[in-house]
Amino acid sequence: MMIRQAIVFFGLLGLFIMVMLHRAEARQYSHQAHHSYNNGYNGQFFGQYVQKRKVAAKRYKKTAKRKKPARDANGNIALAIVKTADGLTSRVAAAAQERFQGFINDVERDRDTIDGTPLEQPLKGNRIKAIGCYTPRGHMPGSKHHWGGACDIMQKARNITAAFMYHVTDIARRHGLTDGAGWTGGRGRYAGPDAGHIEVPGPNSPRKNQFAQASRNIRVAGR
Repeated sequence: MMIRQAIVFFGLLGLFIMVMLHRAEARQYSHQAHHSYNNGYNGQFFGQYVQKRKVAAKRYKKTAKRKKPARDANGNIALAIVKTADGLTSRVAAAAQERFQGFINDVERDRDTIDGTPLEQPLKGNRIKAIGCYTPRGHMPGSKHHWGGACDIMQKARNITAAFMYHVTDIARRHGLTDGAGWTGGRGRYAGPDAGHIEVPGPNSPRKNQFAQASRNIRVAGR
C-alpha cells in the first residue's frame, strides 16, 4: 500500500515539474520573440517608415503650395457662379464669368431657325447635366481649373463627352473661349483633343493669364 502511494506521489510530482518546465520554456521563447520583433521592426522597418513619411510630407507641402486654392480676398483671384438651365452651378474666374455663362446659355438655347431657315416647330436646346469648373486640385499640373479658367462639361473622361459637346467650337469662339475638341498638341495622356473641355485663352499660369489677373481686382457680391 505504501509503495503504491509513493509511486502515485512521485508520478504526480514528475508531471508537475514537466508542466512548470514547459511553461518556463514558453515564456522564455515569447520574451525572445518579443525583443526580436521590436529590434527588427522598430529598428529597421520603423526607421524606413519615418523616412517615407518625411518624404511624403515634403512632397505634400510642395503640391499644396503649387495648387493653392483661389480666394476672393484682396490680391487673390475672385470666383463667380455660372448656372445651367437645370440649376446646376459651378465657379469660374470672375473676369470670365460672362463668357462662360454666355457659352452655357447658347448651348442650351432653344432654336427656331437653323442657318437662318425658320423651323415649323422650335428645336429644344441641349441640356447640360454635369459641369465642373474651378477646383484647387486634380487635373493636369498647372491646369486652368485650379483658378477657375476652365470648365469640363458632360465629361466622363478626357475627350469623352455628350454628343453635342463635339460640335461647340464655333459657340466657344463666339464667346471668346477655347474648345479643347480642336487641340492637337500635348504630351503623354494629355496629348490630343479634349472635347468637353472649355477654357479661356492665354497661358495656364494665373500670374500670366489676363483673366486671372483681372479677377484679382473684382469683388464678387455676397462673398
